[in-house]
Amino acid sequence: MFFETNKIKSKNFFVLCDAVANTSPSTRKTIKEHTSLSYPTISRAIEELLDIGILKERFDGKGYTYSLSDKYFFTIADVRDSFRTVFTDLGGKKLSSFDFKESSAFFFDEKLSLFLRNTAAIQAKHFTKNACSGFALLLPCVFEPYRDTRGILSSRERLEKLVSSYFPGQTVLITSAIDAAAELCTQKKAIIIANECSGVILRTVGYGSNRITRLRSLRSTSFTNFKSTAELAREVAYSVGNLCSALSPDEILIDGSGLFGISTFPKHFKSALALFNCVSEDGIAFVRHYRGDAAVHGAVRLLRNAFIDKLIKQSYGES
Repeated sequence: MFFETNKIKSKNFFVLCDAVANTSPSTRKTIKEHTSLSYPTISRAIEELLDIGILKERFDGKGYTYSLSDKYFFTIADVRDSFRTVFTDLGGKKLSSFDFKESSAFFFDEKLSLFLRNTAAIQAKHFTKNACSGFALLLPCVFEPYRDTRGILSSRERLEKLVSSYFPGQTVLITSAIDAAAELCTQKKAIIIANECSGVILRTVGYGSNRITRLRSLRSTSFTNFKSTAELAREVAYSVGNLCSALSPDEILIDGSGLFGISTFPKHFKSALALFNCVSEDGIAFVRHYRGDAAVHGAVRLLRNAFIDKLIKQSYGES
């Protein structure tokens, strides 16, 4: 007999799977350290996740360790600056990826249809022994003039029908990339800074009104005009300095490719932001850096939670 409602059960499962995905090796002790769950709740959740096939258990000679099942995978289609598909496991580890070469002879909706068809074909060919547990389509939140947005993107219903036609029976997530990245900051007040379509996008999380803004100061500036990572980081820091000072976020998440993706970018950004606000670097919010994959990791988390919910309903029924 189960004493928790399915809603509470789902929440505990989500938290536990997040801990397993983010720690290695994962033991009951490390899960306890990374969550607010009690040992009895952890033990009960592990047993049930083993039963429904989400977790795997292994004895390493000292004790039991846990990992997410490798029987399933997710397909993430990213159509921001370029068309790219990433296949990941349940924890977000990249299994494979491919880039789709766009043709200038087609409008955006035609390119997208071809891209989804190719993605479905590759998925069917290379993952015959695994089950796709979810598909995510990551859209840009700001469109460039060369993209034709008059077609399927003007109709959410039409877009969902197109995706479902290529990925029938799968859990489908359609969201802007920066909204998916925001899933990584749900427990804190945060500012997300991402480059998209050769511009810089801001997204606030946890302030009640979660807004997306494009920085006008960097809107028409090509990233190729910057001579170094430090120069770009300084320009971004000065552009968001007043906002960071006013909002005092718990966390700043930086995501992007190119100069944004270079490992020294957050260091230069933090130094410039401290200088702009006349504080020590210790007074700057915790900075997390991703190299263009924050949206993918956020989408994986959303898809994993939806997949767990689905398995709970199949195993235990609606509550």
